[in-house]
Amino acid sequence: MGQFRGVTLPLWSLSVEDGLYAFTALLFMFSLHKSPLLTASIIVLLLLGERYVEDPTTKYRLFHTFVSFFAGNLVNIYHDRLRRLSWVWPAIVVVICRAGLADGLGLASLPLLMAATILLAICLPQGTFRLPDLSYGIYIWHGPIMIALLDPVGMGRNAQWVIATVLASIFISALSWYFVEKPALRLKRQ
Repeated sequence: MGQFRGVTLPLWSLSVEDGLYAFTALLFMFSLHKSPLLTASIIVLLLLGERYVEDPTTKYRLFHTFVSFFAGNLVNIYHDRLRRLSWVWPAIVVVICRAGLADGLGLASLPLLMAATILLAICLPQGTFRLPDLSYGIYIWHGPIMIALLDPVGMGRNAQWVIATVLASIFISALSWYFVEKPALRLKRQ
């Protein structure tokens, strides 16, 4: 059910993620994972390389994903200093970027948006209550649910479709968490 144009929607990124994690492991081996200069240089090289790629899928899957990953790495490097900021500042940057007001920065607006989005998540007031970890389930299940609603049900791409996909993804992910993932995680201790 997750197939769309020959791609399994929730799983296409696994090979990209594996490549990024392998590269990060190499950076760790050479103690370069905390180098802001190297990380910024990688972002600049990726942005320069993207200019020569015509295919939008390749741009998104490789360049945008890699740039976002390394923008997150820059936030991680400066995590202790950045988390002291008020959430208002990264929120302003996100709004500026999403409104198109940062388009004058060209390709540099993408890492700025990604870093500000990650920083906003870090700086927002954190809840004190525990929620089940539905993130992986939502990641895996949203694609098949989306396709199931688009094609067989014939639901159009509108607000109803988005709401139905979100609610169904949360529900199925909760079932997956409580009946598959959480019991499987208990087995790792054995």
